[in-house]
Amino acid sequence: VLAVTAAVPSLMLGAGAALAIGALAREGGDALSDVFMGSLSGRVESFLASASASLRYAASLATAAEGKSALRSFLPFFPEFDMLQRLDAAGRILEISPYDERFLGMDMSGQEYFSEARFSRRVAWSQGFVSVYSGNPSVTISIPLGAERIVGFLSLEELSRALSGAGLPRDAFGMIIDAYGVVIAHSNYRKALERISLDLGAVQPLLDAPRAAPFKFEGARYLARFARIGGSGWYVAVLQPEDAVRAAARRFLLFFSPVFLLSLAFGVFFAVRGARILRGAFAKLLAAAERVAEAPLSPGPGGDGPFLELDRVVAAFGAMEERVNEREASMLRAEEKLRGSLAEKEILLKEIHHRVKNNLQVVSSILRLQALSIEDESVGALFLDCQNRVQAMALIHEQLYRSESIASIGMRNYLENLVGVLWDSFDPSARGIKLELALGDGELPTELAVPCGLIAVELVTNALKYAYPAGGGPVRLAYEAKLDAVRLEVSDEGAGLPPNFDIHAQRSLGLSLVSSLVDQLKGELLVSGPPGARFEVRFRAPAKAPAAEQDP
Repeated sequence: VLAVTAAVPSLMLGAGAALAIGALAREGGDALSDVFMGSLSGRVESFLASASASLRYAASLATAAEGKSALRSFLPFFPEFDMLQRLDAAGRILEISPYDERFLGMDMSGQEYFSEARFSRRVAWSQGFVSVYSGNPSVTISIPLGAERIVGFLSLEELSRALSGAGLPRDAFGMIIDAYGVVIAHSNYRKALERISLDLGAVQPLLDAPRAAPFKFEGARYLARFARIGGSGWYVAVLQPEDAVRAAARRFLLFFSPVFLLSLAFGVFFAVRGARILRGAFAKLLAAAERVAEAPLSPGPGGDGPFLELDRVVAAFGAMEERVNEREASMLRAEEKLRGSLAEKEILLKEIHHRVKNNLQVVSSILRLQALSIEDESVGALFLDCQNRVQAMALIHEQLYRSESIASIGMRNYLENLVGVLWDSFDPSARGIKLELALGDGELPTELAVPCGLIAVELVTNALKYAYPAGGGPVRLAYEAKLDAVRLEVSDEGAGLPPNFDIHAQRSLGLSLVSSLVDQLKGELLVSGPPGARFEVRFRAPAKAPAAEQDP
């Protein structure tokens, strides 16, 4: 009776200890899984952000006068890209890197990466595919460049290497799935080449679940966890065979079965003491996993516990914590190196703008000297018009060189400088013409500021030359940007427009250029008069705060 009395509490305590140990083990496993998911998601987000920033830099190079040669020299510095293409609005290749003359002019409008992003004004990611060029799993990222697009072919082999070296358990593997359900990276690189498709309907219920859930993959059953990766529409997954997990659970129970036998043999005292020892050992295990998941700490304690096997597990978790810290430090060093590299490239780009501005100033001076040497006034006037257009483009590069930002232009200062150039060219004050400016603050991206400035040059030039043939009067230039709506207006109170005036039917170079530039801005041109003449251009652009109100 005494033995039974001692055995019953021992069994109850042993069963309770087993349940508590199982709960602690599950929590520790979930904490470890969180670490792996967070590490993989961080790697992929950093990879995509770096690729997007690099392609934006390539797009900024393509807007420069030396854009073609700069685009060709860009690729060796960013090995994550297999190929770069610059496509026109119809999908034809204007420039390609690595350079191959055979591809120039090739029509890519039927390719999904162009047709699906053709009318988008945002960064667009394609569906995953195996590149014919490199043989690697790839995606394309494309960025609008006015009416054109810059397309980068991004190799995903690096992501598969990151998965294989993520320190997952021996029988587990990781994979990355794109927004279409295609496996684009896998711990086993050969699987990534097979372009396996998953049912996203089966994936959705498992997204961001707190613990692994059953999932069927290639006919086998796994315990899987899925998580979204930033705003890319991609997913990261960690899968482990269900049989392996169950076998590990069985080994876990068999390992602790002597505890139950000892509790039966030695009574309540030893059963209670054994349960306390086990609780302490697994508390260390859970604490080590939580430190890895929540904060970078030094490795865990060594093997001085009562059970050598458990102490080895704790020591292994400590070593894993050290490895994670080392990888994080390596990532931080790589980030600092990338920041330094980008700063150097920004300085180089400013130097390019400075040289382009100087070259355009030389061209402008040549045109002016040529105009002064021509006796025919009408021909000389044509040269002066060309000089003003070149000067408008030179001013853009001068402001980019002097500005802290090389992606946008302060329009108020730019338009004031443009009008100053025209005023010096035509000296309209001698004819009694007055200039009235109503220019709002704000910035425009460089690819929009150039055509906007050229439109202002043509319309103001037209007013100064033809609005007041017999006397003086006002010429007004207005610029306004509210949210994403931009309005540019040039008006006068002069002779006005001829009856049935149609700007699209005009044969003059200036007005034809205005019409083409408005189409490039995807805007609309409103013409009215007489009395006088009024030209109003409206188009959409990203909203920019005034320079004085921007954060330093």
